[in-house]
Amino acid sequence: AEDDAMWEEIRKAEHFYDRLEPMPGAVEMFDAVYGRYGDRCEILTGIPKPRRGILTAGEDKTKWVRRLLSEDIKDAYSQAFDTSFTDDASVVAKKGIPLSFCAGERYNFKLTSPEDLSLARMITSSLSR
Repeated sequence: AEDDAMWEEIRKAEHFYDRLEPMPGAVEMFDAVYGRYGDRCEILTGIPKPRRGILTAGEDKTKWVRRLLSEDIKDAYSQAFDTSFTDDASVVAKKGIPLSFCAGERYNFKLTSPEDLSLARMITSSLSR
């Protein structure tokens, strides 16, 4: 029910995802990682599933990336919005840029709730021992 209330508030905010500001240090982190790893750097983000009813999320995300991220990523996002876009990889692939994939890390997961953050803290504290 708490999640439902959150999604309802996001639906009420016009173009929420385009107006969303990055977390403090996020752009600097992206630039540092991309600067070090270049085209080997793959930072993937997603948009809410259609069942959330946020019809502008995909287009808003495109605008957000164009405004805030690297020139290479901006180039992929310079193409017209397509309803098949679900994440950065789908945008890049549609542009014709080859993608490479590797096996994921066991502890690589999205932080989308306070519980996820608690789990991440627990994992990182156990790994640093």
